[in-house]
Amino acid sequence: MGLTQQEGSVVSLSLSGGHMSLYSYYSFYLREKDGQVLFDVRCWVDNGDANGYSHREIVLENTVAAQEDMDALRVLCERYHLARRRETYQKPKPGSGPFVRDAPTRNLDVRWDNGARLDAGIDFGNLDDLLAFFQALAVRIYETKPRPEGEIVSLPLFNGDHFVR
Repeated sequence: MGLTQQEGSVVSLSLSGGHMSLYSYYSFYLREKDGQVLFDVRCWVDNGDANGYSHREIVLENTVAAQEDMDALRVLCERYHLARRRETYQKPKPGSGPFVRDAPTRNLDVRWDNGARLDAGIDFGNLDDLLAFFQALAVRIYETKPRPEGEIVSLPLFNGDHFVR
């Protein structure tokens, strides 16, 4: 992977975001626990209503993912230089800037096997590849999860603002 022993290996990453509209909220969490790779996702999906008013929540908790998913996440963490950036990043203190009620929010929480942690906000910069990775993982796992008879599978896709069918 190219990481030094001091930098450690990523063991969990959580990415969440949204703003005043509940339907733009998303939350992803991939982690290694007890020898398994587990994935949680919570997001809103547009059901395909022509006006975009029909939404439902997609929730997967403690869903088993593949080791390859964790390996791919580690590659993305290297691409973003998260191990190095955690040393210099300082999350702004609450109230240190202007307050905008409908301002988008985002939180990134990364933990390494050496105990290091990165807790970053929306000011951390562009994480589009990471968001796309989680989106693709959510779609893949959601599509393959066993469903009750008669339930229609809706494909969640992120349009840059929220998940749509």
